[in-house]
Amino acid sequence: MMSGACGHTYGAGGLWQMNSTEEQFGGADAQTNSRVHEDTTWEEAAQYPGAKQVGRSAQLLQRYEWWRFEPHLEWLEEPRTSDNYKLSYAAGIPGEVRFIYVPHKRMYCWDGPKIKGIEDGEAYRAFYFDIATGTETDLGSVEPDQDGTWQAPDTCFSRDCVLVMERGTVKQRT
Repeated sequence: MMSGACGHTYGAGGLWQMNSTEEQFGGADAQTNSRVHEDTTWEEAAQYPGAKQVGRSAQLLQRYEWWRFEPHLEWLEEPRTSDNYKLSYAAGIPGEVRFIYVPHKRMYCWDGPKIKGIEDGEAYRAFYFDIATGTETDLGSVEPDQDGTWQAPDTCFSRDCVLVMERGTVKQRT
């Protein structure tokens, strides 16, 4: 999603199939050998934990002009690649807001991402957003070095999270 796409749902079959109690996607028919992929209804699937996580993520995005977001892998020291999709993704609006998706890369690795290209004269406030719970962990002000690079602190989660950087008051680097 951080790299752009048309639309999204999560993997619960009842949702993407739009199953109801009256009608199942595919329908079971012995004559055509068709099968129902699964019998979960969309109403049931909408109550699964994944649906709640998608909802929390939508609420976070709705705080910002998300429709203006564009991918910005250049903001990351180690961005995801086609060979390693388990690294971070970045998108946002330069000078306004940055979203850095931090996948849980491997067991017991909580290193925060290194952020590059922080604009001179822009101050950011940062927080980690726990997708699973909706908890925000305030990181305070972002203090980049002379090159506009900032090492985010260790993540406090052993699962995927989002680092959010919001524009604050204007501040010149010294």
